[in-house]
Amino acid sequence: MIVLISISVDPVNGWGTLTHNYVRALWERRTPFVLLLPKSARIPNVPFISCIKPVLPDLPLAFGGPAALFAALRLWRPASYTPPPHSLVHSLVDFPYAVLAYRFARSYGLPFVMNAIGTYSVAPFHRFPDKHFFISAYLRADRIVAISEYTKRRMMSAAGYERPIDVIYLPVERPVPEGREDFSILEKIPRGKRYILTVSSPRIGGRKGFDVVRAACSAILPDFPDIHLIAVGGVPASASDHTVFSRVSSAELGALYSRCTAFLAAPRSFGDHFEGYGLVYREAGLYGKPVIGTASGGVPEAIDDGVTGSLVPENDAPAMARALRRILSDAPFAAKLGDAGRAQASAWTWGNYADRLLVLYEDLSMKIGY
Repeated sequence: MIVLISISVDPVNGWGTLTHNYVRALWERRTPFVLLLPKSARIPNVPFISCIKPVLPDLPLAFGGPAALFAALRLWRPASYTPPPHSLVHSLVDFPYAVLAYRFARSYGLPFVMNAIGTYSVAPFHRFPDKHFFISAYLRADRIVAISEYTKRRMMSAAGYERPIDVIYLPVERPVPEGREDFSILEKIPRGKRYILTVSSPRIGGRKGFDVVRAACSAILPDFPDIHLIAVGGVPASASDHTVFSRVSSAELGALYSRCTAFLAAPRSFGDHFEGYGLVYREAGLYGKPVIGTASGGVPEAIDDGVTGSLVPENDAPAMARALRRILSDAPFAAKLGDAGRAQASAWTWGNYADRLLVLYEDLSMKIGY
């Protein structure tokens, strides 16, 4: 039995999407598993609902301060669930639930696997008392699976100890199946334009670099007056050259991907906050769109520079403008990038991802004599 631990199975956020897609792949393979979630987690109507048990305590994202330290006491009673013999515990998220998963596995003498997703696999090592809790899970995990080589390196550097870490890239899939896009969202933006799509952040000008993307688009606007920038996930706003949506449905996002000319995002690293991989570029690739991103964090592992898209330095709007100018002015080049992006993104599925992890589980079980 595989005992999975996560904070969400609702595909409206990153962790929930990862969990939902992975357990769905296990379900389709008829692999025995149970998914443990916090008691407050929202559970959507999914085919594998009988395998979900909301038995975990609700934990803060950091254990600093009296209230959070009191919450840390819940780690000593991880879950009101007893796993079958010869189970394996895999935390699909990093801090703090990887700590809880480690204690749970240790209390039953079970092998323990943890994911390293990005910021939350690095930042805890630079906080007290979080490092005290997290270092044991890091050092004693039987296997750690990172989403990128960059995340792997940052995690080892922050922990101060090198150890074997597997790297398995996360797959992507369309927000909705082809043909189910909601194109009514296009009525909210100017007609007769070529749309440039980006993903912003709640704070415009923050880590996602909306200010860089907008500056790049503004720089080429005199030569390409038919372009219009659309940002998803930022503060609602509308101007002559851009439209920002705070939230869109999966069907609306599918429509925006389908109709955009190119996808841009300019993430930058702020200390322990960084782009762990760059799934949005692969997601755009599924739609055959050329992408432009910054050589920041794990993004270079998601964009094959000159093949599926273009990489530019962080905070370099002129460089991003030059890359965008070429895509807009050279249709064959843009189509070549989009075709390569579609081929790469389509080749790596959640089924492939599940198969890789099942091999890892089997290898671990054989080593410990299960």
